[in-house]
Amino acid sequence: MRSKLKIILVACLAAQAAASSEIRIAKSCYEWRKVIGDAIASAINTAKAAGLALDNPKPDIQELAEHLFGNEASIAAAKVRLNKIGAIIFAPPDTVSAERVLWEDKKEMKKEDIVVFCDLSRFERDANGEVFWDNQNAQWFGRKSYAEWNSNRENTEAETVSEIDGDNGSLVGASIYVFPWYIKQMQARKNMEGFTAVLNNDPKAIAMIAEVVKGIGRNWNYYKDKGMASGHPMARMDIVHAVLDGTMLHELSHTWAAGISEDVDGARSYGWGAAVEMKNPKNADSLSLFAYAVKVVQSTRFEVDIEGDIADYSTGIFVRKSKLEKRRDDEIDRMIREILDARWRS
Repeated sequence: MRSKLKIILVACLAAQAAASSEIRIAKSCYEWRKVIGDAIASAINTAKAAGLALDNPKPDIQELAEHLFGNEASIAAAKVRLNKIGAIIFAPPDTVSAERVLWEDKKEMKKEDIVVFCDLSRFERDANGEVFWDNQNAQWFGRKSYAEWNSNRENTEAETVSEIDGDNGSLVGASIYVFPWYIKQMQARKNMEGFTAVLNNDPKAIAMIAEVVKGIGRNWNYYKDKGMASGHPMARMDIVHAVLDGTMLHELSHTWAAGISEDVDGARSYGWGAAVEMKNPKNADSLSLFAYAVKVVQSTRFEVDIEGDIADYSTGIFVRKSKLEKRRDDEIDRMIREILDARWRS
């Protein structure tokens, strides 16, 4: 899980595979199926590309891997986890009938299933009102988490709960619950000129890297002395990484299909500085940050250093359009400050 990402993940992990793991989108996410689908596809593809980049790594990729994972054994372990995420099967909703492909929210999950949900209709309150149970899948929400969901406030990022089926001792599928207010924010960002919610390989998304880095530069003095929950300074890569697919990759890494990553030191596990300090291939944010740093390096002429800085951003390959209005800069700056504030508070 990641702080300030407004997603709850209930990861219920199988002891061994019965079939290839597939991720599905539930019908409760119908309104947002496109942006969620784009994020899932991008997360899987980004993990796959990062794993491939470690086959015969170029010097800059090798250096990134050493920054985040340390020795060759740890780098090899990270590669295995990234390859597992890259092997998860996903059929985007727009490639087949949405009614056929979207998951019934109250359907029982198999061990290998991973499902993204956008409401809590599967859960019923227990007799004491303390726990909300999905009886079919032996999963639960505590009262505090349920209240945070319904408050619709930006006060929770992510929470991971592992459940065991009490009837037979087996573990069930993994469920990712997306907070409605968060997905609405991501949808708004997707529609905003010069910004995106998903850092996939389309030209707009790649161009966003340059726009965001420039925007970070304009706003950095106010935040440069602020730290993250981990106690480390905020890095520019932490901002570029703050996209919906970055969240998805982090959360997918927690699932059994991906090798069960952890938030190794709780809130102190989040962000670039924590990843560099820990050098732990089991840490979820380390895997996700590495994958997106590889994307920055491979998609642009920018470089990412050990501090998570993105070098040469003032002279990168992307040139600001001459007719770009100041309003666009203001919108990007506002979005970046929201991201920076969220990271600082987390």
